Amino acid sequence: MPESEHSAPAPDVSEQQTPPEQHAAWEELIEIIEVIVLALVAIATAWSGYQAARWDGQQSLLYGTASADRFQPTRPPPPGPNTAGRDRG
Repeated sequence: MPESEHSAPAPDVSEQQTPPEQHAAWEELIEIIEVIVLALVAIATAWSGYQAARWDGQQSLLYGTASADRFQPTRPPPPGPNTAGRDRG
């Protein structure tokens, strides 16, 4: 078979792409939605970092209070009117 019957020139890749001015309106809408989602993710990430730093300080304060409270019961109770007359037998 002659080669001219089967071989058609391959289309150039640049010819297959549509020029930017011919993009559909829905493609622009999708791009806008993508930008909004990325902005929300950036804000959420910043807020998460802020909250983590804030709670880290609060956790340190509560840890110190809990440690002090944990060692509080090991001290003997002060003598009072309830323990003076008790029968220890």
